[in-house]
Amino acid sequence: MSDFVVKVGGEGGTDSPTTAGEFMAQAAIREGNAIFTMRSFPAEIRGGLATYSTRLCDHDVLSQGDRPDVLFCMNQEAYDKLVGELAPGGVLVFDTDSVTLDAGAHADLTLYGVPMQSLAQGHVGEKRTKNMVLLGVFSALFGMPLDTLKQCVRDKYGKRGEELVAVNHRALEVGSEFVAESLTKTDPFAFEPHPEAARRQMIIDGSQAIGMGALAAKVEFFAGYPITPATDVMQFLAEHLPQLGGQVIQVEDEIASLGACLGASYTGAKSMTATSGPGLSLMVELLGLATMVELPVVIVDVQRGGPSTGLPTKTENGDLNLAALGAHGDAPRVVVAPANVQDCFYDTVGAFNLSEAYQTPVILLSDQSMAMRAQAMAVPDMDAVELRERRIVDGEPGPGYRRYELTSDGVSAVALPGTGTRAYHMITGLNHDELGYPSTNDGPLSMAMMNKRQRKLDAVRGEPGWSRLHGPDEARIGVISWGTCEGAVAEAVDRLNAEHPEAARALHLRLVWPLPVEEIMAFAATVKRVVVVELNFSGQLNQLIRAETLLPTELVRKFDGTVFTPGEIADQLRDLMPEPVVPPAVPSSTLRRRPTLASTLAK
Repeated sequence: MSDFVVKVGGEGGTDSPTTAGEFMAQAAIREGNAIFTMRSFPAEIRGGLATYSTRLCDHDVLSQGDRPDVLFCMNQEAYDKLVGELAPGGVLVFDTDSVTLDAGAHADLTLYGVPMQSLAQGHVGEKRTKNMVLLGVFSALFGMPLDTLKQCVRDKYGKRGEELVAVNHRALEVGSEFVAESLTKTDPFAFEPHPEAARRQMIIDGSQAIGMGALAAKVEFFAGYPITPATDVMQFLAEHLPQLGGQVIQVEDEIASLGACLGASYTGAKSMTATSGPGLSLMVELLGLATMVELPVVIVDVQRGGPSTGLPTKTENGDLNLAALGAHGDAPRVVVAPANVQDCFYDTVGAFNLSEAYQTPVILLSDQSMAMRAQAMAVPDMDAVELRERRIVDGEPGPGYRRYELTSDGVSAVALPGTGTRAYHMITGLNHDELGYPSTNDGPLSMAMMNKRQRKLDAVRGEPGWSRLHGPDEARIGVISWGTCEGAVAEAVDRLNAEHPEAARALHLRLVWPLPVEEIMAFAATVKRVVVVELNFSGQLNQLIRAETLLPTELVRKFDGTVFTPGEIADQLRDLMPEPVVPPAVPSSTLRRRPTLASTLAK
């Protein structure tokens, strides 16, 4: 079985470690392996340490794993900052031209020194091919077929000329030849190609998947303002939406973004914007307007570390309170949160379906790690994508057309502008009657309209298919998670259950507001203790669960700008077990390579 984590670190501009990591991931997919990648770069405009981590597996994979097994250091900063992350018994490959090791500090590691810069400059004539030399070294040391890497290079650079392809191919060969002539492999890690298992898949990141999901949902209008890390959603749609007859505009700020989307939605167009936490804060007033006038709109919040400008290139799931409750007065809205790249596609479609069906704003919470993470997903079957549309008035509305008719489910039929001679109605942010006329002194009417809007959330709460269970039917400890924690939680649950039967099970929520209370209570009845796992300081979902259910939950949290590893979660869950669970006397690396049950999390 092949399952190990490779991390590449170097100068973001000159060393291009992320390009090396991307080629590594692409080649792995072509050879029938699964991948899970994580990319990190500094907040500075130029320079600084950039990293690309790739988990390479010949079985399905749910998380980025624990610590790197193999670390490539392309400069001194990468060595100084990253070498402490290496797993015991790991491999350190370093550029002898750029890195000075701490004498005698790595007795437990396998060391391979490679003059990457000299090889690139002296044998290829182009020092910028240092990252290709690194890939050649990786190929020879760990068994990645060199021809597959060469084909990835050709596919990327072929349109720019054969000379560029040849230079990069030569750099790959130089790295591979150096290993054959100068190094002896002594580590246990090996990539196992399975080309017969290669499937028709795409390697995309979370932002691209959100954009694709919006296109699949037939979005017609996007307005946005650039902000890290959400800009990639706008860039993707700017390239593709106009080709399908839609419109993308960049406006002056986030307030204008949502305002333009509401105007487009009023005409009947499916509308969307994307931002991050600071931008979502600016949209709060117009979110209330969308609720009051009952206009569908999808707002993507690619969360980052906060508050204020905070950690713009790091991750956090800290915007749940803002997304669910950020309003003056009660402004019900729906909040969904995909857990992986595939979810980003299908849950974006789902967000549009909920928004249109219930005529309400829907906020989709992604995050920086998912936006920058590349995963392989099967090419979607577009014929299987089901779309829901807003309720439209049948026939020609009469002069008494009630746009905000009080209905049992809170949803009123809408007549779109220009569709009939009598289809007009008032639209205002003031409290209004069923016709839309302002009515600010009628207490019973105000209550009726508030109840009407709340009935939508009551209906959404029962929407099926927005959660996943993992593990046995009953367990001593139950884990509830949301956002990008699911994969690490699922692998941690697998480890605990391998140590002791029925130790743990997990419930992962992708509909996080309105809270699916009945589902949570049913899950809690199957376990002795409930633990909520979150990537934020205050435990925002945990607070909502405790408030809505009165369950005595525990909290496992992380808020350093990075995602959970399975080992971190497993260690903390052991401490919270109602009865002690003693891990087996085997290395953690062996546990990490135990096959996961990804099929149980399939959509």
